[in-house]
Amino acid sequence: MRAEIPRPIDAYDPRLLGPPPFPEELARAEAVLAPWSLGHWILYESELPVVANNFGYGFMDSIRFFLADSEAEALTIAKRRRARWILATDLSARMNDYASYLERPTLFAGEGPARVPTAAYFSTMQARLYEFDGKGAELPGLTVAPVTGVRLLFHSKSAIRRGGRWVALWKVFEIER
Repeated sequence: MRAEIPRPIDAYDPRLLGPPPFPEELARAEAVLAPWSLGHWILYESELPVVANNFGYGFMDSIRFFLADSEAEALTIAKRRRARWILATDLSARMNDYASYLERPTLFAGEGPARVPTAAYFSTMQARLYEFDGKGAELPGLTVAPVTGVRLLFHSKSAIRRGGRWVALWKVFEIER
């Protein structure tokens, strides 16, 4: 991300932490929307502002984005937070916790190795971006809708095994304007 994504302002400008409305000169600030727990790592590695970080700043918006079951809802959150890039990674271990914070039903059934995603999981932005690169898919008895407002920029060479296929560990998307 540091090499490929432009940085029009200093990611450490303290005015980025304040609530909207932001000063005019910060209108160019474009942030990375990622799981909150990766905020400090992304800021350090990419030198880009982040929507959410390990101190809890932006925590709920990060969760709401990845659990959104409509692209419009997710992109509204991203736009409000001035996000232009999305970093997606495997959140399956925490998805039920995140759903409970939003008072939603669980997204994975079972425990341990027998844990499987529910149909509701496949409608989340997390599944649509991370599992299927935003392209959508036809699964037995289930259609995963594509995400039309983003495009995959790049992904890691490292991958994890998921549902009989390899899925890149990290994926970076650009929100199309």
